[in-house]
Amino acid sequence: MDCVICHNMGGEGGGSINLVGIETSNENVVAGAARRLGSVGESRAHVLARVCSQHVVEIYRGRVPGVTMAWRATAPA
Repeated sequence: MDCVICHNMGGEGGGSINLVGIETSNENVVAGAARRLGSVGESRAHVLARVCSQHVVEIYRGRVPGVTMAWRATAPA
């Protein structure tokens, strides 16, 4: 399985693939996500996405434009 950031936003990642919660307004990342969990405001989505270890670090550090870590817990409805 590929990293959604590597595949849709370019760049070279690396390491193992992790399923992480992210918030983004990038429609390509949303479309490539494993699961959409909901909307955040009008233009951002909260998704679970497959992301390589390198990009997890880059997202955490705020270095991937339009993508942030989603630190909220969700419960089934």
